[in-house]
Amino acid sequence: MPKMERREGGEEEAPQAKGEQKEKESPPEESAPVVTKEKPTPAARKKLIEKLTKEKEELYDRLLRLQADYENYKKRIDKEKQEFYLYTLSEVIREILPTIDDLERALEKSNSKDLESYQQGIELIYNNLRETLQKFGLQPLKAKEEIFDPHYHEALFLEETDQYPENQILEEYQKGYMLKDRLLRPAVVKVAVKKKEPQAQKPEQGEDVLSEDG
Repeated sequence: MPKMERREGGEEEAPQAKGEQKEKESPPEESAPVVTKEKPTPAARKKLIEKLTKEKEELYDRLLRLQADYENYKKRIDKEKQEFYLYTLSEVIREILPTIDDLERALEKSNSKDLESYQQGIELIYNNLRETLQKFGLQPLKAKEEIFDPHYHEALFLEETDQYPENQILEEYQKGYMLKDRLLRPAVVKVAVKKKEPQAQKPEQGEDVLSEDG
C-alpha cells in the first residue's frame, strides 16, 4: 500500500499515479527531419545519360544477336525437315521400283495367248505392291456391309430398302485407306436408308371429299 506523505499542517497528500509521473518524465517528441531532394548537377545528369545510353545499346545488340540466332535455327530446322522428307520419299520410291519393273515386263507380254498365267502375274504384282505399302503403314478401310461412318466413308448414293439395316454400306465404289492412325482417303460407298412409306394422296382443290356415309 503506498505511503501517504504528510504536509505541513498535518494534511496527508495522496501519491501521484505512475502514468502521470512517466508523462512528466518523458521528454517531448521531436518532429522527423524533412529530407530535401537535391537536383543532380549537370555533370551527374550527363553521366547518367551516358550510362543509360550504353545499356540501351547493349540490350539492342543482344536483341539483334538473338534474332539472328533464331533465324539461323529456323533455317536449319526447315532444311532438316526437307532432307528428312526427301529421305523418306526416296525410301518409299525405292521399295516401289521393283513393282514398276514387274508392270513394265507384264505390259511387254500383254499379247500373250496364255491369259491365265498373265492374270496370275498381274495378281502377283498387285500383292507385292500392297505388301510394300503396308510396310509403310498403309491399311485399307473396311466398308462393305459395315455401318456408315461419316468420318471414314463418303456416301455417293443412297438406296431405299427394307432388306438391309439402315445406314449399312451396300457397295464400295472406291476403296479408302488409313496411313497408320491417319485417314488418307475415305471410302466412296452406297448406303441403305429406310424406305419411305407412301403418303395418302390428298384430293385436289375443287374435288368433293366423300364422307364415310357416302
